[in-house]
Amino acid sequence: MKMDCGTLLLGLFLVCGAVSALGSQPVIRMDGFQGRNIRLRCESRSSSSNLQILWQDGDGNRLISSNSKETEDPKDVFTVLSHITANASNNKYACLVHSEGMKTEGEAMIEISGELFPEEPSLSGWQIAFIVILIVTLIAIVVILKLLNNKRKLFQELKTKIKLSGWKVITNSADSVTMDSSTAHPGLIVSEDKSSVVHGTSQGTPPDTNECFPRILGSVPFGSGKHYWEVEVELKTAWDVGIAKKSADENNTTNASSNIEYWAVLRKDEEEYKAVSSSAILRCLSLRPIPKKIGVYLDCEGKTLSFYNPENQSLLHTFCELSGDLYPVFSPGFNQGGKNSEPLKICPFKKNSISCKLSLSVRGVS
Repeated sequence: MKMDCGTLLLGLFLVCGAVSALGSQPVIRMDGFQGRNIRLRCESRSSSSNLQILWQDGDGNRLISSNSKETEDPKDVFTVLSHITANASNNKYACLVHSEGMKTEGEAMIEISGELFPEEPSLSGWQIAFIVILIVTLIAIVVILKLLNNKRKLFQELKTKIKLSGWKVITNSADSVTMDSSTAHPGLIVSEDKSSVVHGTSQGTPPDTNECFPRILGSVPFGSGKHYWEVEVELKTAWDVGIAKKSADENNTTNASSNIEYWAVLRKDEEEYKAVSSSAILRCLSLRPIPKKIGVYLDCEGKTLSFYNPENQSLLHTFCELSGDLYPVFSPGFNQGGKNSEPLKICPFKKNSISCKLSLSVRGVS
């Protein structure tokens, strides 16, 4: 058996081969890359069809390989092929050509330089620095967001305490308000306890749609201090609640609406809410949720009149720069053919019965 060796690819790997007289010397070739491994091919040509190629690593261990045979006519020369995958952990391989009786007919060996195997992917210095900076930045962002969230919670708690404290000041100013039947519009009917009023006719809204609602004043004017009362409006489609100042002609009480200067919040045409005065419509209001009661807070020292939804303590509107003797004013609206027949009621008020819910929302200041 003759042994030949050759150095290929500028010394990057060494191939040696030996062959008997039966066939050609087996040849090992590099057949490309498979990931970070090298695919090797062993090829031998012979006139015998019973040849088989086996592989061994540098330690003599048998390797699993794939074999195939091809016939070249007309000389009946057979080419035997076999493939394995080589990795950097073992760079020496042998290809053995066996005959039918497992007699070695040819042998080829290869030693592959480690330089041929693709390098393991590695990070450069700037890539490592970038990853470190990114991780530190993300940690910093998480910490900052957590601190901001804690700060927001503390702010909300403080806001709630301030709001509840302010609402307690308002409700501590509650007054027992009644209506003065002598100031009622002729079309109004006042209850015996003077706490509710209703429009007494089943006719609809008067032809002149610009006519003011029929009104009635409270029994006692307020000229100093702080005062709060609530009016039930849940079942009504139209109403008017606020304060009023009598005109110079106080002796004419047959129609309070023609003798007063007033500031109020009203509901008209079912879904239309407005902040109004005797001289102008100041603002259209979008009230959500629709209030079941209207809280009225008059601060004579601060010269302000504010309206609230007592259910959630939300501020609906505020009038400023008011002074003088100011009367509560009420209007149940027109009967509207029975559609708005429910009475407008002053709520019996207990300071300790207020439900302290959250969410303060300022809707307007005039």
